[in-house]
Amino acid sequence: MEYILFSCVGGHDPIASCADGAILHICRIYKPKKVVLYLSKEMMERQNIDDRYRKSLVLLQQHENFIIEEIKCIEKEELVNVQTFDTFYDEFEQIIDDIQQQNPNKKILLNISSGTPAMKSALEIIATLGKHNVIPVQVKSPNEKENPKQDKPDEYDVALYWETNNDNNTEYKNRTVVVESNNLLARIKKEIVIKMIDAYNYKAAKEIAEDIKEYLEQDTLNLIHAAYCRSQIDLRGYDKALKNKKYDFMPIKTGDEREIFEYLISLQIKLKQGNLADFIRGITPVVMDLFENCLKNKCNIDLKKHCEKVNKKGAFVYVLKGSILKQTEEGKKIKQILDSAYGMMKDGPYTSDTTMKLFENLSGPEEYELLNKMKKLHDVEQNVRNFAAHEIVSVTEEWVKKRTAMEAREIMELLKSITVQSGIHVKKEYWDSYNAMNEVIKNSMK
Repeated sequence: MEYILFSCVGGHDPIASCADGAILHICRIYKPKKVVLYLSKEMMERQNIDDRYRKSLVLLQQHENFIIEEIKCIEKEELVNVQTFDTFYDEFEQIIDDIQQQNPNKKILLNISSGTPAMKSALEIIATLGKHNVIPVQVKSPNEKENPKQDKPDEYDVALYWETNNDNNTEYKNRTVVVESNNLLARIKKEIVIKMIDAYNYKAAKEIAEDIKEYLEQDTLNLIHAAYCRSQIDLRGYDKALKNKKYDFMPIKTGDEREIFEYLISLQIKLKQGNLADFIRGITPVVMDLFENCLKNKCNIDLKKHCEKVNKKGAFVYVLKGSILKQTEEGKKIKQILDSAYGMMKDGPYTSDTTMKLFENLSGPEEYELLNKMKKLHDVEQNVRNFAAHEIVSVTEEWVKKRTAMEAREIMELLKSITVQSGIHVKKEYWDSYNAMNEVIKNSMK
């Protein structure tokens, strides 16, 4: 790993009490490729006497046999008020931004031991709260207590101080300490990701997780992406996100049953989120699938076999045609029922009303309970869903109950019941598979 050091210059730099100051010691340990020094007016005056900071770093390179490719000094001649925190925070963030952009493949070290308390505090807060993935480094005093500052900095002798530097001995002690506090902003964002997952808001969870991807395992990012794809019924995206992984949260693995169940459970999520308008509007596609499934599994009628498959703007539509129905005995029976129900059947895509009429005429008395549930759901779809889809309305629990005599959760339970009775093999625990998925994602973040 290649490093860049950003450091303020303090009263103990470059050498004090016969030992490295913090700048020199960090460079001795980490051997950075670049050093950026921030000098106040007072430190500039010391630097201008004998170029002590750069010269000491040159001596260190020779002694430790490494190369600092650039030593850059940011000279702040106007900086006299060095105790005000606000003076430094924004400027330091911008400097670190620039360093990161110019050196994308290098790790930034922050010296939080040199400079005034305000300077050190600003850097420490940037390290813990900021957006940068930096390494805050503290340097312990060689005396296990605060070093005395140089009494007469204008009388500093670069060569003498270097010769009497005990850290040049081969058995010197490494006094650097990486401040091991996880980036606080990342920790806060992790908690927000968890809150978003608990709220089934996987889009927000995914976007926030991307902001702190350096602090998350790739498995966690894959899991969150898979959850997002699942919530969008993007089954290919879900499978791709979990390819060659040990996880699979979809209890129904393949086929039309998988698509129907995943759509239904996404409606359940909308209900849990209190998104009643989308819940109501989302009923129609799955009502069609469920009624078609009932007709297929209970009456042995596969309606698609009697249709012409038409490609309309990239989507396939199944068109029920009298000319096709007349070709088989089963088709003739279907046409007779529909002619009776609608006066004269017209060619066109079949609807949930079409399938329910057929089910009503073709099912036996043992399916009476299922038929009543289908009629009840059909009424919800026709009366409530169409109104919500075509009018600007506020869809509330009261609004739903007034028009259906049911609460939204009861509509969901009706959908679940018809799903099972239609022949789709759904166990009770399957409906909780999103919560099980959420727990795995949250555990992966620990």
